[in-house]
Amino acid sequence: MHCRSQLKGIPSNLVQAKDSAQSKALLYCVNFQRKYDDVCTFDLPIYLPPGFRDIRIIPDGSKKGRKMNVQVHPYKRGMCFPSRILYANETRKGKISCPTFKNYENATIIQWYKDCRPLQGERYFMHDPYIFIENLNKEDDGYYTCQFTYTHRGKVFNVSATRIFISEAKHSSLPVEILFPKDEDVKEVELGTAFSLKCQARLGIKKQPIAVVTWDVNKIPAEYADEEKIHQEIIYFEGQHQEYYGEATLTISNIEHTDLQSSFTCVAMNEMGNTRSTVTLRLKEKCPQ
Repeated sequence: MHCRSQLKGIPSNLVQAKDSAQSKALLYCVNFQRKYDDVCTFDLPIYLPPGFRDIRIIPDGSKKGRKMNVQVHPYKRGMCFPSRILYANETRKGKISCPTFKNYENATIIQWYKDCRPLQGERYFMHDPYIFIENLNKEDDGYYTCQFTYTHRGKVFNVSATRIFISEAKHSSLPVEILFPKDEDVKEVELGTAFSLKCQARLGIKKQPIAVVTWDVNKIPAEYADEEKIHQEIIYFEGQHQEYYGEATLTISNIEHTDLQSSFTCVAMNEMGNTRSTVTLRLKEKCPQ
């Protein structure tokens, strides 16, 4: 299904989505031009701020549309795929499928990459939408990216998606659980002081191939927020019974009135899915004298 998009008044352009199940997918969309993207393709001649964005998609030939929520990740030089958009290991045999490939009509894979380097050699055989690896071994573990093209209305689009591949089972995934803070929690702060927010999530048993715990500020990833004022530190560790945890600490160096109108959302993700917990701030009540 090909669709046109409307993004907060921005002129419509191309978006492709297979079905409503993708309405919560994380999208890799960038300013101006980018070699790779994922799930949906934007060809907008303007800069899209990072963060969550609401769009309206209208199937070709239809007057009705529906809303989707997408997350925009800005392009960083030297990064070949965004760490938040990885597809889970689906098999431990020497066969890897290209994620999202079947969502596109008349698509053709033009290149496979492993850990951002082109795959070459007699051990590899491509047959859409798969790549087959002969004599599989431990060194074949890594991140596999398929780059493919498809044509819509005479225009060729580049698309890519990345899947982590592990040849042997080493871990067990569990549904992501944010241990703290609770969703819709309210923290008391004082103007002019520093304040830290901590988020801890359980991600599975043993080290996870996909593990993300991070903060968004007003739906924008913390790393793209006010760099002079907001800092984030992230650690991952194993517990007493081999549970795997992630902990993100967001520090605001100077609380201002604008922070009281802001939302702070912890995002936790593993290969099974993601969950969120949002915190707001309010002024601490002064004790009566």
